[in-house]
Amino acid sequence: MARVVEGVPAVPSREARAGDVMLPIAGRRVTLLPERAALLHADEGAGAAGGATNAGGGASGGTLLIADVHLGKGETLRAGGALVGRALLAGLIDEPMLRLRAAAARRRASRVLVLGDLLHAPAGLTDDMLARAAEHFAELARAGVRVALVPGNHDRRVDRVSERWGVEVLGAMVMEGPWRFTHEPCDDEAPPAARRGAARDPARDAERDGWFTWCGHLHPAVTLRRGGDALKLACFAVSPRQGLLPAFSRFTAGVSLPRVAGTRLFAVADEQAVVPV
Repeated sequence: MARVVEGVPAVPSREARAGDVMLPIAGRRVTLLPERAALLHADEGAGAAGGATNAGGGASGGTLLIADVHLGKGETLRAGGALVGRALLAGLIDEPMLRLRAAAARRRASRVLVLGDLLHAPAGLTDDMLARAAEHFAELARAGVRVALVPGNHDRRVDRVSERWGVEVLGAMVMEGPWRFTHEPCDDEAPPAARRGAARDPARDAERDGWFTWCGHLHPAVTLRRGGDALKLACFAVSPRQGLLPAFSRFTAGVSLPRVAGTRLFAVADEQAVVPV
């Protein structure tokens, strides 16, 4: 049974899974995790070039990337008149935060970088929500894990939580090594379902050359069909210059992506395995 700390359940012990998928990207190793996160390994090369491989080995540290957590969504719906009970509200905070703490612990991440939409809306910033989430962020800090945020369109009042939760708020675009971190995909790199029809900008293309972009915002999903059955799963979408993260929140809708040449889709199967599809 999970230990309880001030009303918040403690993270269970979890070992590395064979369901992780490791990819060589931009000369580095990246591991896609079934917790709906990507691990950027610390100061390590990608090794031999090639396709995805199952990664069931030991932890390797580094930065854990997540996007679209949408903390406070239940409270926002309740403020709008939806019948959302207190137990469900608590679960909508505990479930993603326990999953985050578990992923950080089993892969020994030293940092969590949230690529936008940590919050859902100002109406969701109730006293109970702020306090409950603060306990989880305090547990991450006690484990030596720093948390930083590249703000998204939903993070309008992140100033109300950043100090209390110990979250460092960065700029809208962050460059580190070969990586560029943003919330929204670039128009010319977004999946076709999300493009806005903007013309390509040669100057921006030249500036972007050499960077690999990590982003969120779209809540990507893939629909698997067999006969008359269909199954929609959250997914990662990895193209030559961009990695699109699934929504970390399970309490969100997803945009089914079309199959596009050069873009690999990796479904999250019941948060037990990442599966190329």
